[in-house]
Amino acid sequence: VITEYTDEIKVEAQKDSLTGLWDRKYTESAINEYLDGGNSGVMYMLDMDDFKQINDRFGHIRGDEVLVALADVIKDCFNSEDIFCRIGGDEFLVFSKGRPGELNPKAQADKINLCLKDKIVLPGIESSVSIGIALAPNDGNSFSQLYSNSDKALYYVKQNGKGGAHFFSDVAEIFSAGHDNCVTLADLE
Repeated sequence: VITEYTDEIKVEAQKDSLTGLWDRKYTESAINEYLDGGNSGVMYMLDMDDFKQINDRFGHIRGDEVLVALADVIKDCFNSEDIFCRIGGDEFLVFSKGRPGELNPKAQADKINLCLKDKIVLPGIESSVSIGIALAPNDGNSFSQLYSNSDKALYYVKQNGKGGAHFFSDVAEIFSAGHDNCVTLADLE
């Protein structure tokens, strides 16, 4: 009984107290272990758009309710065998196991935003998340590489309109094409 209780405490200690999703330490370990086997997958980094505005207008208790609702939407949109994590604040991470071509990451990202609009309804605020996507092994074969690259893709989405998704490989192509392309892109925007 004591061993069983201790194991339960260890599991709960690895979870975010608000959402019940895994914490970063557990997630990093689980993803690295999975990738060490030569497996492939998709990392999604999600950031709630305009979350500060939600907290400012509706209060932190309502903001917490929104984060819990977002966690529920994320769990509903993915396979139960995927790894779900709250990184902190309004940032979440999902790692889907499997071949990216079969997982259809863009459709998954679009599904999250569609479900979110139905689940979180706030007056004067359109609920959405920005999503950066990195593919394993193409964009990295460890948690840290995928995390960094999905974060870069997320940053690109945040700088270019929010409420959408972008693949790291597309961001890398834009910025590796040379300074002229970056200037042209900025000029067009």
